[in-house]
Amino acid sequence: MAQAVTDREPILVGEDERVRIAEVERVLETPEAGRRTLLIGPSGEATELPASLYDVLLRVARELADGHGVAILPMEAMVTTQQAADLLGISRPSLVRLLESGALPFERIRSHRRIRLADLIEYRRRRDAERAEALGRIVRAAQARGVYDAYEPARTR
Repeated sequence: MAQAVTDREPILVGEDERVRIAEVERVLETPEAGRRTLLIGPSGEATELPASLYDVLLRVARELADGHGVAILPMEAMVTTQQAADLLGISRPSLVRLLESGALPFERIRSHRRIRLADLIEYRRRRDAERAEALGRIVRAAQARGVYDAYEPARTR
């Protein structure tokens, strides 16, 4: 059984629910669902899920079925430096250097730094695009020299 949650607490499920959630995931992934899954209300009325909500439900179902906890945060949420570092896959001191260099906006709340989740996601998107472009330049240079010939550009999400 799922634990009771507040707005910001992670959603965790037990093994018994994981099986049922995996079934929901399977149904959402079927070609017949095709992002046109209907939600049936308590009075029997059917409502088609908007594509964005369908995508959220599918992602959440995948994570919960795999035994991972899920937290849902609005893009305007403020995160700590440790949470931001974890989301970027870098150390907290490296994140603080990014903040202090101006590469990523933040707010000070007394002595603590807080980063808006939307700014963090945008920074990560830009960083990943710059990395992909730099890798492409390196590979193209290697190919021009005949050093490497098996490159396929990374697909971005």
